[in-house]
Amino acid sequence: MLPVLFKIGNIEIQTYYVFWGIALISAMLWTNKRTDKSGLPVKESSSVISYALIGMILGSRCFEYFTNWRMYYDNPAFILDINRGGVSEVGAIISAMIIAFIMCRVKKISFWRLSEAVSPAVLLTMAIGRWGCFLNGCCAGVPGHPTQLYYSFSAAIILSIVLMVENYNSRTGTIFKYGTTTPIGLGLYSISRILIDQYRVEVNTSGMIASERILIVCAVISLVWIIVSIIKRTSRVDAERGI
Repeated sequence: MLPVLFKIGNIEIQTYYVFWGIALISAMLWTNKRTDKSGLPVKESSSVISYALIGMILGSRCFEYFTNWRMYYDNPAFILDINRGGVSEVGAIISAMIIAFIMCRVKKISFWRLSEAVSPAVLLTMAIGRWGCFLNGCCAGVPGHPTQLYYSFSAAIILSIVLMVENYNSRTGTIFKYGTTTPIGLGLYSISRILIDQYRVEVNTSGMIASERILIVCAVISLVWIIVSIIKRTSRVDAERGI
């Protein structure tokens, strides 16, 4: 493992933060291009994404407090100790989606269209960032199972599927009122996390158990989301005619 990438004097540059930083920057740059092409208002979309990013960061940590509340209740000083406890990818995604939904209503833009523009970048973030987990040695699996790489590869595969679906919809001129790539991505992510998490060292901890329950709910919501979107689909020609 390589928890410290390099040193600048006495300052250690952590591999974990470098990879997740690269992942987030790459995702933001790609998202800006995608939102611009989607026809969404750039200013309002950027504002929503910024709020969602803040919600993601806070949610990833708050989920840790929620699932391990007893430790923090007994030791309140631990709340401000960023080196104690961890962050949750599940908490980050859920909180980001909730904040984005609320802010889209405030800014009066389509949450469904924005989520379709952003979701591939979210998967890219996980595909790159999880290498930081691997080199740092966190989120480890039982012997013989590099779960961090499982997460990375599964995110890359799901991203490929999402982009193929997006390209197919574009070629056929099919428009889904509530989108398809976001629920497909969320559903496949939920299933992959449930399967891979079984190989995590801390599989029976309260945090992992809570994550699994939330992921099951997300998988069900994704299925319903896809079904409703398929029912509400139309062609580009019909949409232009107002049918």
